[in-house]
Amino acid sequence: SLPFSFLLSSGQHIMMKTILEDAYACLKLTPLASTNTLRREYYRLALAHHPDKKSTPTGSDTFIRIRDAYQTLLNHPVAKFDRLLADQREHRE
Repeated sequence: SLPFSFLLSSGQHIMMKTILEDAYACLKLTPLASTNTLRREYYRLALAHHPDKKSTPTGSDTFIRIRDAYQTLLNHPVAKFDRLLADQREHRE
C-alpha cells in the first residue's frame, strides 16, 4: 500500500502540513513530542485558558483553538505516526 502522504494532491499535502504546524504551534510543541508531552501540555494550556477560569473576551476562543489543536494532533494519521516515533524514542532513553 502507498504511504498516506503519497495519496494526497500537492494542494492537500500543503494544507495538511499547515494544519499540523498550526496545531503544534498552538500547543507549543514540535512533531517530536511524545503522547505524554502532548497530553500534559494540552491539560496545562486548557486549564490556564478555560473560560470558567479566565473570563476575558478572547478566553473562550483561545480555549477552543487549544481543544481543536489537541484533537487534530490526537487523531491525525501523520501526527499519530510522529507520536509513535517519539514514544519509542522516549522508552529507549
